[in-house]
Amino acid sequence: MFFWKRGKKEEFSDEQIEKIIDEYMLLMKEAIGRYLPRRMRRALNKNKGWKSLSASKKREQLQDIRQKGLSSWLDQTTEEAVEQISSFVPESGALEEELRKILKDFKKKWNIR
Repeated sequence: MFFWKRGKKEEFSDEQIEKIIDEYMLLMKEAIGRYLPRRMRRALNKNKGWKSLSASKKREQLQDIRQKGLSSWLDQTTEEAVEQISSFVPESGALEEELRKILKDFKKKWNIR
């Protein structure tokens, strides 16, 4: 029987977490924008996302991410986005499937477990 040493869990710095969040939000915006009606898509583009948060809110958000873990925070964010948008998107099943695929690929890219 073989036992492999599990690698030490990688901790991300605050700058890396911010970069990961920015990149993921852009990917989500892009995917959601394909399914939204035109007016909602324009409103989505006006949203500044992570960069519009104040320093104290950013600190709270980072602390929340550190407590929950980056992977579960990304899962929760995706789930919340699907819940909020699914009511007025005609192809909500396809949108949810695409967001899950994006999340899976994103986690693989950044090696997030």
